[in-house]
Amino acid sequence: FTPNKDVLLYVTAPWCGHCKKLDPECQKLGEKIQSDRLDDLITIAKIDGVANDSPLDSLEWTSFPTLWYIKAGQSAPMVFEGERTAKALWKFIRKHATKADEIIERIDRLSRQRAEEL
Repeated sequence: FTPNKDVLLYVTAPWCGHCKKLDPECQKLGEKIQSDRLDDLITIAKIDGVANDSPLDSLEWTSFPTLWYIKAGQSAPMVFEGERTAKALWKFIRKHATKADEIIERIDRLSRQRAEEL
């Protein structure tokens, strides 16, 4: 994957109802990552698991949606099995992020900046 960014890989199928319910949650998560200026540390990648092969030999899927978290510079994925909401995904990312301390620091700094702008 990438040596500098963590990746949340979201494997979908066009006919999957659960995937369609998860799409807006992943969209919310992506918007949060961008608004918190963390997109240089975290990427959300969506792949059609029916039309595409796995990008890594270590990833195989048998159901949809499937969510994996791959830390920067690593190829061993972690399976996400929690609640499929933006909030739960964000909590998982903050817990497992390669640069968790930097994420927290940036969010705190950005919160202070936004408060000063008011």
